Amino acid sequence: MWVAFIEAPPLGFDPRSSAADAAADRIAASGARLCFVALGAPKQEIFADRVARRHADIGFLGIGAALDFIAGEQRRAPAFFQRNGLEWAWRLASNPRRLAARYGACATTFATLLLH
Repeated sequence: MWVAFIEAPPLGFDPRSSAADAAADRIAASGARLCFVALGAPKQEIFADRVARRHADIGFLGIGAALDFIAGEQRRAPAFFQRNGLEWAWRLASNPRRLAARYGACATTFATLLLH
């Protein structure tokens, strides 16, 4: 197994932009068959969907904050939280400014889907 290519877009990267299309073309030109996308939600899903439509022969896997954990930039939740499905609560408490609006929007969407 080998790494075909690494693309690290700048802060503020827009997954719907022409810069995203250019990144997609560079990824495709590298010969990559599987692309790990770590842009965070929902950017990574938007980017993966856009690129998959443009280059159907590449698979995508959104890995979110996994690289932050591997690099030691973020701490994993204590075992209690992990065992009880509460890692999201640990992350929210650790970084409320960044995650509160996102988690709130997801909870609202989930509740709306449940009620329909």
